[in-house]
Amino acid sequence: MKKARIIIALIISAAMFTACSDKNNDPEIGSSDDPNSISSSGITVSDGSETAETKEQTSESPADTSDSTDTAEPELYGVSAVGLDGINVPEEELTDVYAENTDERPDVYQLISAVGEGFTYLAEPTGICLNSRDNADIFNEDELTFEGIPQNAPSEYKRYNIGDTICGLTLTDANTAFYYGGVDSCRAELEGSVTMTGYIAIAPEDEYGIDEGDIFFVPCPGNDLLPVVNFRYEGVGLINPLYVAMSEGFARVNEYSGSISLGNVHRTDLDLSGIPADYSFSAKARVTVDKVNLSCSGFSCDTVCNLTDIVLL
Repeated sequence: MKKARIIIALIISAAMFTACSDKNNDPEIGSSDDPNSISSSGITVSDGSETAETKEQTSESPADTSDSTDTAEPELYGVSAVGLDGINVPEEELTDVYAENTDERPDVYQLISAVGEGFTYLAEPTGICLNSRDNADIFNEDELTFEGIPQNAPSEYKRYNIGDTICGLTLTDANTAFYYGGVDSCRAELEGSVTMTGYIAIAPEDEYGIDEGDIFFVPCPGNDLLPVVNFRYEGVGLINPLYVAMSEGFARVNEYSGSISLGNVHRTDLDLSGIPADYSFSAKARVTVDKVNLSCSGFSCDTVCNLTDIVLL
């Protein structure tokens, strides 16, 4: 497998040497930059038209270029990416481009991975935000299902650039990673304040990926007010999966993979003494958050916020 990387130029040039009429003289081989070479996000491939010439340096005859040979221009296939909105991202917006060719087609390059800086893909919440406490009438405890809830959320992703707003928040930092032309991961940082009502839980001890004192929040119905990035590729294509999460008798389903992280009780000046240290989500509260961070890499999606105010209800 032959591999080409951004910043590394692949220069394919054939030099054909013709015999000199005077074999006692050394041939003079000319060279120049080819104005027809293809530069593609740092992947530069010569079209083969640049041919070294063997010149006869005599006073009677000029340099002979009749033996110059042109070859077909190499293809740069797939050096673009498709966003979650289905729209192509032009190559000039991609960095860290890595392309690959094969022994069978050395002149064809396919995009393997790339990064898009300064933009990402987000969706506004669809309103699917239920829990077994507020929606007990449609919750089936035996089957862990909510009546009438689809398997996947009908989310519509759009591209957002730094400075754009969504759900009253302003995008301040973002990037998107592409793999084999499709979106592999999204990351977004947003500024602004959001107030929501829901249920609070505090981790009682350290677990894998969780610290003792970590705060988790589940919005009440109608309080899914944050942007969403929670995508996955399956046989049917791009989906936003909905699944029911259950802990200590409390079930919930929403587009935030179940719960939203609000920091840690040991790293805040707020009084959280009225919240039990367990996963029962028995405390209801109105919270205000800022510094919203969203990320999704297909099977791992996180919504993390900074808790600035809390009122137990």
